[in-house]
Amino acid sequence: MTAKPLLIFGLGELAEQAHYYFTQHGGRRVEAFTADAAYATVSQFAGLPVLPFDEAQRRCAPATHELFVAVGYSQRNLVRQRIVEQAQALGYTLPSFVHERAVVARNVPIGVNCLLRELAAVSPFARVGDGVVIGPQVAVSHHVHVGAHAWLAAGSVVCGGVHIGERVFIGANAVVRDHVRIGAACVIGAGAVILGDCAADGVYAAAPTPRREPT
Repeated sequence: MTAKPLLIFGLGELAEQAHYYFTQHGGRRVEAFTADAAYATVSQFAGLPVLPFDEAQRRCAPATHELFVAVGYSQRNLVRQRIVEQAQALGYTLPSFVHERAVVARNVPIGVNCLLRELAAVSPFARVGDGVVIGPQVAVSHHVHVGAHAWLAAGSVVCGGVHIGERVFIGANAVVRDHVRIGAACVIGAGAVILGDCAADGVYAAAPTPRREPT
């Protein structure tokens, strides 16, 4: 059965990448981009039409099109969550994309509207919620729970049994030790090493590398 044409919600870098992945690696036809009317200020993006979302709902209705929400981590991923939930309420099917060079164990459930990029690795008994973005070379170990609408940036490592709450952001090359709980909407900075539980809405940053004068 031929898949329905795809509508992409978003006009930024993630939307451009989603278009590439779905068309070049997923064999999908993207018909248009969309955004809320206040942001749909251009007529084209990546060579395709841009439709205000109210118009897109008429021209690319849920009965004939699927939708992928390609919105970044603004407001600790809250914006993406709201749009995903709105699209679901409207009746859209929200496909996920898993790159063919990602390694995902066969018993890992993956929610809707997820994006798993090349060389990501997800081990057995992990779970991936709705709206999750997993970057290149991310390692998600066994029995990890990745909460809905989380974002795991390139090269981050999450060890076994970790619980990641909803809307968490984990920065590039951060490391989370085993059986840690990361509260909802928590931000783990790039390069951070997390050895204990993290409170909801907390920010945990690595120490910056100081500038040294040449010798």
